Amino acid sequence: MESDHRSSKTQDLTPSEQSVYTPNNNTDLFLALAHDSADIYWLLTPAGDFHATDCSNWKTFVGDKFSAQYQGWLDCVHPADRAGAQSAFEQAIQSHQATEIEARMRRYDGMYRLIRLHFVPVRDAQGNKLDQIISYGKDITEQKHYQHMSEEQMRLAVGAANIGLWDWDIRTNHLTLNDQCKILFGFPSQNTVSYEQLMGLFFQRI
Repeated sequence: MESDHRSSKTQDLTPSEQSVYTPNNNTDLFLALAHDSADIYWLLTPAGDFHATDCSNWKTFVGDKFSAQYQGWLDCVHPADRAGAQSAFEQAIQSHQATEIEARMRRYDGMYRLIRLHFVPVRDAQGNKLDQIISYGKDITEQKHYQHMSEEQMRLAVGAANIGLWDWDIRTNHLTLNDQCKILFGFPSQNTVSYEQLMGLFFQRI
């Protein structure tokens, strides 16, 4: 199954407060956790080439077809997702912040799998310059598949039950109503409705 998404051993490896790692900041532990828990793992130089290190995890996932040299890692990324993956890598270097992106990567059997990729910049032992980029990913293909199935089942159930639903994003003040909700409150289906409009009408009716 090939995901059309574009944009478990479970350990939270995503850096939060600390953006750039150095050997004095438990990098070795982070490397070990990423290597052992990720579905795919490799190290890159700031130039985007493979770091001179063990690439057995990489080869286990992609096989021998894709080179573990130079920028061969991009070759196994789906062509439509390649620019985004490279951009996330470059952003990690430029911003000195860990970045994350979802991209399809070709597995050893030729199937594209949806991978949540992380790029974590690491400084040298002195903490002066970027030495390498920890790159690792988790296969989320099944997770996304079941999520989409659940969303579709919910959509069908809501439609069959004629339930009106609305969602308000408190940060942006953006309101989303389904068609049945607009019908129930008397809004034209093509109209954009504000939170204030909905609440005004809601309190008139209670």
